Amino acid sequence: MQRLAIELTRRGIGLLWNPEFGTLIQSQTGSSRFAWGTRRLADDELREAANLEARFSVGETEKESEPGVRDLPEGSFEIEYDVWGGTKRLEFGDGGLSVGLTERSGDSARVVEQIPLLLMSDDTFELGRDRVSVVRDGRTVLQIRISGADSVSAHEGGWTVLDRRGRIGSFVRAGNVDMRESAQAEGLRLVAVHLETRAELSYELELEP
Repeated sequence: MQRLAIELTRRGIGLLWNPEFGTLIQSQTGSSRFAWGTRRLADDELREAANLEARFSVGETEKESEPGVRDLPEGSFEIEYDVWGGTKRLEFGDGGLSVGLTERSGDSARVVEQIPLLLMSDDTFELGRDRVSVVRDGRTVLQIRISGADSVSAHEGGWTVLDRRGRIGSFVRAGNVDMRESAQAEGLRLVAVHLETRAELSYELELEP
């Protein structure tokens, strides 16, 4: 029995791509634990798998979501949406991407912020309470600076449909193909970093210039 496309929808960020290093983070639709987003610790359901009423702004000016392609004015681009009585805020600036979760009013459940790293087979990553680094060919290509996490952990597995260099291009038709086997054959590793908290949490993604 095939799963409906709506069940696989993730409305948060899809991937983080760099023209030199390719895709370094990619959300997975086939597994809630390897999608990019926020969930309660005791629940597999991501907030981004449900309907979102997002608010968009550039600098101090709110923007309406409209179909089509257009240039945005100067300033940081921000997206906000509700997360169980709190707010999740994403800010796209010149230096990278910042993500923040405010404390949730009336909700004391622990939550997990998930970041699915797409690594080459010989990449290394360094995991700490306040920082995660991805090193490729001796260079730190991605840093995640973390604030407010009670614990930081890494979990390997998941699926991928990217080519062997981790770049968008050679998509594999899903069908009955096990994406985990496909990823292993191409020399890729998917590692989900989980940031757990009961209160506020923030992190910044910085790509190697």
